[in-house]
Amino acid sequence: MLTVHLPWSALALEPGDTIAFAETPGARWRIETLTIDAGSLELELTPIDAVDRLSNARGDAGDSPRQASADHGGTTAHALDLPPLGATAPTSAPVTFAAGGDRPGWRRSSLYVSRDGGADYAFAAEIVGATVLGTTSNTLPPGPSQVWDERGSCDIALLNPSMLLEDRSATSVLAGANLCLIGDELVQFRTASLVVPGVYRLRGLLRGRRGTEWATTGHGPNERFVLLSGAVLAPVDIAGLGVGQSLLIKALSPYQALGDVPAIAFTQRANALRPLSPVHLTASWQPGGDIALRWVRRSRAGFDWVDGVDAPLAEESEQYRIEILDSIGAVRRVLQTSVPEALYSMAQQTADFGAPVATLAISIAQLSATVGPGTPHAKTSPDPEGGPMRHDLPLLEAGQAQKEITHNQAVERIGYLCTSRWRARQVLPRQPARQSANAIWSPPARRMPGPAMTIMSPAWAKAAGCFWRQRRA
Repeated sequence: MLTVHLPWSALALEPGDTIAFAETPGARWRIETLTIDAGSLELELTPIDAVDRLSNARGDAGDSPRQASADHGGTTAHALDLPPLGATAPTSAPVTFAAGGDRPGWRRSSLYVSRDGGADYAFAAEIVGATVLGTTSNTLPPGPSQVWDERGSCDIALLNPSMLLEDRSATSVLAGANLCLIGDELVQFRTASLVVPGVYRLRGLLRGRRGTEWATTGHGPNERFVLLSGAVLAPVDIAGLGVGQSLLIKALSPYQALGDVPAIAFTQRANALRPLSPVHLTASWQPGGDIALRWVRRSRAGFDWVDGVDAPLAEESEQYRIEILDSIGAVRRVLQTSVPEALYSMAQQTADFGAPVATLAISIAQLSATVGPGTPHAKTSPDPEGGPMRHDLPLLEAGQAQKEITHNQAVERIGYLCTSRWRARQVLPRQPARQSANAIWSPPARRMPGPAMTIMSPAWAKAAGCFWRQRRA
């Protein structure tokens, strides 16, 4: 074995080649190994007998199938501040990233964040796999969070034509399928009809999921759409990121530099730690002029209804903040209590408004030791429309005071009782109320638009937030 070093001009040589040296023209050597060293090539040679010299002819290995590499393209990313999606209450509020591309060849993205306004960026996460993304082509109208929204629909323009949406059965949706984020509202859908290539129309909606019923109004066109079911998400806990603080985020495709892409702004709200809004809010005027306020709390850890037990608290302690508002929404008084009830005395009314009030506007929020007030429930009593204060109870994940069955079973049963084809004018003529062990019947006192519920047990009426009346003798 002979080891020699040759200059870079011999780079065309390969192991197996036969070479000879000018000093010894009769001797031939076979290259066994070739190592690229600093400034030279190191060859290990084996002598070849003159009688049994190897041929320098080279065989043809043939052509292997070639596959065209699809263009990766740029990256579209969203930074999400999601409420709890699991069965337990989270202890942190991560920033959840979802990414995809406008071309079918998109494969991955590297995410960088800046906490100093863009002066410095630090690596945050690597996303390998696309999430189905898009934007709304129309405005999702307001809809109920108590039952299926069979009237509302939303058109979604997907980011690239290789992305798809699919129909799922009602049972699958109630089990968690087709969960998506439209704007800030969590929505589930049964049907996704192809309108034109790349655009789907979503119908059969469950609105305001996971405590986002506050976002069922105020939608507009060109809102973000993120399909969370089956998504490739990257939750990142960013140390020291407090409520109200902001980040700048850059999502880089391979071979892109930080200066090649614009930054995305994100402000931390910590929805995963924020208490849900209270429900069943009522205000009762007492004989002495005081106003008794009562409500039912909800829990970040109580999305599944368990028979026989109350929902877990999920906070360090039970505390509520009650704001008394005037006609323009200014805060006149703040009350705080550790139980789901409070008394607004006649003396306090006189101090705040100059006289006892006949109409009261209030906002109630449960408090968190980590992020402060949660999502508030604001109401005016008496209701200007003449109904009780509990009409907007989000039944699907509500209250945790009535737990006979799971919230998904509640949707199924209420669906059998409510139909959009019924109107108040179609209810049978007024009859005396009939009450049995299972049901109570009474038509509405006045004609109302929308669905009419004609048969409902008292417990179901209370759970659904619908009014039910029993005629007194």
